[in-house]
Amino acid sequence: MYLSNVSLNIMSLGGLALGVGMLVDNSIVVLESIDRYLRDGYSPLEASEKGASLVGMAVTASTLTTICVFLPIIFVSGVAGQLFTDQSLTVTYSLLVSLLVALTLIPMMSSGFKGARSFGSDQPHTPQPAATNRRQPPRRE
Repeated sequence: MYLSNVSLNIMSLGGLALGVGMLVDNSIVVLESIDRYLRDGYSPLEASEKGASLVGMAVTASTLTTICVFLPIIFVSGVAGQLFTDQSLTVTYSLLVSLLVALTLIPMMSSGFKGARSFGSDQPHTPQPAATNRRQPPRRE
């Protein structure tokens, strides 16, 4: 924001308020994917690698879609352009930083977990056997 000469004012703070839901959404999606692999019994390093690569393109696509909505506002002229340029740039910058954090920092930090624990439990996780597509024999009573 500093390089674009955007100061903290009502419009730029409004841009942060607009993008706050999407800011944490990227990291939550990556963490959920990593947690799924941890629950399946992968090591934290493997879970971080597989989880981030699995949802990386989807998170990138959703973030770039939102940026494509806000970025063209900087080309609006007149009073509306003066009002909303700061907001548009703030949303764009914050979403790009959120994407960078979700795809780099979150997997790196989660790969350093000691022991394969899932995020919501206090007990070490025991892997469950994978589901099979075989039909179960009928039960006899």
